[in-house]
Amino acid sequence: MLNFDDVLKKWEGQGVELLPPKDRAGVIKTLDSTGRKYSEDVIQLYCTTGGMKDWGMDNHAWSFWPLDQLVKENAHHAGTGLLFADFLIHSHFYWFQYECKERSSVWFDYGDEGQEIIANSISEFFALYLSNPKSLGMID
Repeated sequence: MLNFDDVLKKWEGQGVELLPPKDRAGVIKTLDSTGRKYSEDVIQLYCTTGGMKDWGMDNHAWSFWPLDQLVKENAHHAGTGLLFADFLIHSHFYWFQYECKERSSVWFDYGDEGQEIIANSISEFFALYLSNPKSLGMID
């Protein structure tokens, strides 16, 4: 189960503007429109918050996309994963890779330099986000 409370508190403390969470049916409908596989933890994440408002970034220069931007960005993404965030306005990207019905892993896309898994689950990703953002390719 995804516990996102500490991340939300951190963003609130930084003054990051967040969009309100979406209802489950709305999240599923929007994710379905991408044509990509997604897991329950992705649904839970967007039922907890609607993402950062208007290209907002945290103090690590990381942006967690709202669902409408997620749909737009994935429309011209050739990979199988579900892009959901970027660092320093498209310097590099983060994406969910469906692993099973309950869980997606999180990957980092270096562009021409390749890709690598950085967390085995969304929960693990946000635990690292709170404890060691530099390990996720973010400004510390």
